[in-house]
Amino acid sequence: MKSCNYLARYQTEPLKELKSHIHSTIKEKRYVAPAAFQVTSHGFCAPDDGIELLETAAFLCANYRYSERSVPTQLVKAHTRERVDTIKSMGQIVGKEQLREIEADIRQELVLSTPPSITDLQVVFSYSMNEIWILCSGKAQSDKISKRLFTDLKSLPTSLCSLKREWPPSQLRGLIDSTDQSFSLHPNYEHLSSSSVAQKGSVDRIGGIWDEKFEFTLTQNGEILRIKTTDEFKGEWYEEGDSNSPETLAAIELELWVDSISELTAFLVERQSDHVEIELAQPA
Repeated sequence: MKSCNYLARYQTEPLKELKSHIHSTIKEKRYVAPAAFQVTSHGFCAPDDGIELLETAAFLCANYRYSERSVPTQLVKAHTRERVDTIKSMGQIVGKEQLREIEADIRQELVLSTPPSITDLQVVFSYSMNEIWILCSGKAQSDKISKRLFTDLKSLPTSLCSLKREWPPSQLRGLIDSTDQSFSLHPNYEHLSSSSVAQKGSVDRIGGIWDEKFEFTLTQNGEILRIKTTDEFKGEWYEEGDSNSPETLAAIELELWVDSISELTAFLVERQSDHVEIELAQPA
């Protein structure tokens, strides 16, 4: 794990008390490749490479897989036109209702004949923060995956709330001028510092570097984006000629990666005590 474009965070009740439930859920909600008639499938499983499960005193990190068959709308419409033209060539009239039925049949045929696209991502149960994280490529993917994930987590005796921590310009300004040694502005955002003569105007996002281990972007609405490790991070866990197995090295890297994100989120929570919790409706 070297990068993550979007960190989705969900607050929950104390997770340390639910460890056995979490393990049971991961064991029960296993991913199964979709059958020929299935459009989607989701669950926990071992990735093609990397680690399926890693647990420390502070967190449990699991690999979650989502697969989906889908086809472009333009392809569906092209096949629909071909079939309609064939019907019309036989002297038949195609009404609006029949056209909708033809398009629905075409979509179903194409979807079921298309190999599923597979997405693997990390789900972190943070015992220290009492949060569940989804590390993914963007908000759209987070919204889609979270609905499936929360369906699989329904057996957990806990409630889930999405976290929205607004950062007004004044609070972003306070973060920019933070004297914490673990936080520094990304070079692309140094012009925002109070010591810079170029500093002016409102601030809606900042880029930072955490403990010299990874870069990130924090937006005004509290989103943490574009997390990317630095060369310093690799130096923390890897040395040339390391005799550890690839699996052990992957575990070390993943543990340091999640620990670093935990430190960052704890720092942001400390910097901003006021936050808004929004109930996330559980899917039916």
